[in-house]
Amino acid sequence: MNVKISQEVYEKILEYSVISAIDLVIYNDERKILLAKRVQEPCKGQWWILGGRQIKKEMPEETAIRKVREEIGLEIKIEKLISIEDAIFNETSFENVKTGVHYLSRIYLAKHTGGKINLDNTQSEYKWVGKVDEDLHPYVKKALIDSGVFLKKNVTGVSGNLNEKNKKVIVMVSGGFDPLHLGHLLSFQAAKYLGDKLIVVIDGDKFLKNKKGNVFMPLEDRVAIIKELRCVDDVIVMGSGDLADAILYIRPDIFAKGGDRNSLDTIPKSERDACEKVGCKIVFNVGG
Repeated sequence: MNVKISQEVYEKILEYSVISAIDLVIYNDERKILLAKRVQEPCKGQWWILGGRQIKKEMPEETAIRKVREEIGLEIKIEKLISIEDAIFNETSFENVKTGVHYLSRIYLAKHTGGKINLDNTQSEYKWVGKVDEDLHPYVKKALIDSGVFLKKNVTGVSGNLNEKNKKVIVMVSGGFDPLHLGHLLSFQAAKYLGDKLIVVIDGDKFLKNKKGNVFMPLEDRVAIIKELRCVDDVIVMGSGDLADAILYIRPDIFAKGGDRNSLDTIPKSERDACEKVGCKIVFNVGG
């Protein structure tokens, strides 16, 4: 049921109501995500995910398929609901709307299945991206991260079945995370992808001061932020002991290492021995 309403009526709705909307993280066979540059406010001139307003009596999946066809001419297959977000903007393309716009957006993950890109007049250009750029709008950045598209499915250094039946796989990561940044988040998400439970071991302030001379983000701040991440199940603070002690205490199935550690030679012998003792696999290149 595609009901057309006048601009005057729609402006009144925008002025006083929250609008139900659908946004889409669309990826292709190369696991790249489609972004288009917006022509209108809000967020004019910024790279954005596709989507739009849901019409009355239209199911969310129907809205998604319709908007992608209208805006860019592609066919998609909806895979899952990523999240539901409030999107509030002060800018709008409607001159009579003085209070900004407020959307309640369902964000879906979708696979590109066919069609040739044909932009409508709401987009000026498009691109397929293979990473989360720092200059993206926070709303778009969060959607791309939450989609999990950029997580590595094939990580070097793993052998055997990581997800045996009826066994909870514990994954451990460690570091100072000072300051905490996007690369750390992507690493946490990639590590969680390897198992069922993610435990983050954090270096204390004293250790960091001895290592690099100063602390940028105090321990309590790092712990508070990391604990709130959806991919993190538990946080353990390192005292004065060796990281091998944490491995022996946690007894993880997987010890995930980021891009700066890419071979056993870079892992202290005490940590390697502890992993061997508890049957923990060391996984390299997690999160890039």
